[in-house]
Amino acid sequence: MLYKFILNYVDIFSFLNVFKYLTVRTGLAMFTSLFVVFLIGTPFINFFSTKQITNPIREDGPDEHIIKKIGTPTMGGVLILLGLFFSVLLFIRWLGPEEFGYYSLLFSFVNMCTAFSFAWFNQSIIRYFSRLQKKGLIASAISGGWFFSCLISLALIVVLQLLQFPKPSSFLLLSVLSISMGSFSTILVLLQSNRQASKVVQLNLFQASLFIFCPVIAVYFFGKFHQSILIGLIFAYLLPSLFYFLVKGRTQWYIDFEKSFLSLKKFFSFGFPISFWFATSLSLRFLDRYLLEHYVGIVQMGSYAGFAEIFTRFFSLILFPITMALHPFLTHQWNNGQKKLVVKTLKWGLVLQGGIFAICILALLGFQEWVLKLLSFLAPGLNIEMSGVVLPIFIGGFLWQWSLLIHKPLELMEKTNKMLIFMLVAVGINIMGNVIFIPKIGVIATAYTLIASALVYNLLTIIVSRDFWIGKFQL
Repeated sequence: MLYKFILNYVDIFSFLNVFKYLTVRTGLAMFTSLFVVFLIGTPFINFFSTKQITNPIREDGPDEHIIKKIGTPTMGGVLILLGLFFSVLLFIRWLGPEEFGYYSLLFSFVNMCTAFSFAWFNQSIIRYFSRLQKKGLIASAISGGWFFSCLISLALIVVLQLLQFPKPSSFLLLSVLSISMGSFSTILVLLQSNRQASKVVQLNLFQASLFIFCPVIAVYFFGKFHQSILIGLIFAYLLPSLFYFLVKGRTQWYIDFEKSFLSLKKFFSFGFPISFWFATSLSLRFLDRYLLEHYVGIVQMGSYAGFAEIFTRFFSLILFPITMALHPFLTHQWNNGQKKLVVKTLKWGLVLQGGIFAICILALLGFQEWVLKLLSFLAPGLNIEMSGVVLPIFIGGFLWQWSLLIHKPLELMEKTNKMLIFMLVAVGINIMGNVIFIPKIGVIATAYTLIASALVYNLLTIIVSRDFWIGKFQL
């Protein structure tokens, strides 16, 4: 809008011609993204600190650490969510439905592979960091774990691509993106385990700005293609990691395979079920897009993916901070034997999120035409004729975000195996629903299948944990 406004005055003020150059607009985009991130950073930090919206606190450390960490806000994560939300709108605007469809499919695929390859390692670091540090095994364990995570990621992507799942793309591009994403997540986990909250915030702020800036540069050099966005995202994850190791990382990491094997054996046994759950949950998004592309084509899939990404990011932005804020309180209450208080806190959180959803759904139903016009303005590549999918996608996105609180009883009672089983059931329903109904009724089938899979997951979780909700705790 500003660019079009400036062009109206080019004939009067000749110096404004400089804004016609893409290099100038790219540079301004960089400074704008940095300015916005750092402008909102301080208010966000102050707000979250005041409201006690906090990060989870590790319970295995010293008491003074727990006391010190209470009140540490989740500002970095929220800023990342903001960056993701607005980046989706930008990517749809740049790419159009077809190229955005390819991007969404491949990025979902990489997310799934990264979760499977790195989640076991990252969760194990959080769990065993203090013990390994006391034994002097932390450097070897981390180096070895990262090395094996990279190997798993490479092997997984190569095998799946050889099986043409999804359709063959660049092995190198997908592999480097997966390793970059996994490495960045590992660095954040290391900083959190080392109680370096300020560095976590710094890296998150840096990455939030790069998440928009790097794709802009990539699109400028390589064109408006899905590969350009993926290349940009590689640098968005890689540059903060390199910055940490070159500027902030003082420790010399090395791989001692003998020592690493002992640690990684424990890591695998503890973390693999968690990794499997993360990968399975992310496969829902990937399989939706894969099956849609197969049955109705990349253009319709791209439009569906656009709506799905917008509403998924929207609910992540407004509901996920509540989940993260409740997590440390729930953990602390549970470990202190305050189980009835845990139930009360969880019910309060579910009611709060349900109330927010009720307000949002009423607003959507009352102003759907305005919402669609706004989306068509912000992301003109969206096919507004597919507006029938908006409401079921909206409901399904909420139900899956809601499930992060609903399955907390299983998480607290360390019944993650049941979470995995229920997620596999949900994935099975998702696949069957899409395969059976997409050929008959089209894209709308995927939207309603999303609701069905979420309902089944949540209902199974509630049924199995029913004793928890009534205060018997006999699961």
